[in-house]
Amino acid sequence: MVGDPAHHIGAGRQRAFSSPRATAPLMPISHRIDRDLGVVYLYVTGHVQPVDQSRHLKSLLADPDFRAGLHYLVDWRDGDEANTSEEVRMMADAVRRESARLGGSRFAIVVRSDVQYGLTRVFAAFVGDAPLEFQTFRKIDDACRWLGESVGRPVSPP
Repeated sequence: MVGDPAHHIGAGRQRAFSSPRATAPLMPISHRIDRDLGVVYLYVTGHVQPVDQSRHLKSLLADPDFRAGLHYLVDWRDGDEANTSEEVRMMADAVRRESARLGGSRFAIVVRSDVQYGLTRVFAAFVGDAPLEFQTFRKIDDACRWLGESVGRPVSPP
């Protein structure tokens, strides 16, 4: 991941990046919710299958810090590119089914490759007209700016 200290910088101050409610880092998807900033930091590592994404979505929605309208900074740079279009469709369907609970969220997805970029665009197309907004970025700082300056830049996963 990005850096190795367990902190992220936000609004000009250092904040602890670990949380007792963060999902287990051994999962291919982990998250941390910053209630003060209204942001979910999602980290993808390795291969994510639809069942992994479904389990993580359930975990996220059950997190006591979750609320509708949070924005998402998704770091997929350590994720792989092996998903089929059918797997991407299945994952998008799961997000679309929960779109009312996600409540008008914005998803800034940071990728490292053209393949990942294309897969995120296919994912957004499959989500369709759900009240969610997706944008893909190559640089994490650009993603943070799109979400809003107060988001801060994550330096390492939960």
